[in-house]
Amino acid sequence: MSGAKQHPNSRKNLRPRAPWQKGVSGNPKGRPKLGNSLAEILRAKGEDGANDRIAEALVKRAESGDPTAAKLYWDRAYGQAPQTLDINANVNMQTIEVVMVRTRDFLLKNAPQLVPKYLEWMDVGD
Repeated sequence: MSGAKQHPNSRKNLRPRAPWQKGVSGNPKGRPKLGNSLAEILRAKGEDGANDRIAEALVKRAESGDPTAAKLYWDRAYGQAPQTLDINANVNMQTIEVVMVRTRDFLLKNAPQLVPKYLEWMDVGD
């Protein structure tokens, strides 16, 4: 091993470095910009009238019966329809007890078949 060449970034080859001075950034210019985002590029393209042409094309497709274009038109022009969810459920303690008893009975009856399959599925060896 005495003749083995050490990697240039090994601990022995790295010179000790002082920590950053307090209040001084290690990256004074900050993170480099990656360029314009897609949204910025599309907005810039739209300034030459492309937005108007796209809107006209969308309306024409919606009028011709394209359901996707019609949905997009309505969603963008008037906002998406509110989606409501009724979470008021008529559940009482008796219902919960019935479910618990049935689940217990099912597990007691089927456990000998289920446990090996579960262990196999979980990749637990013997």
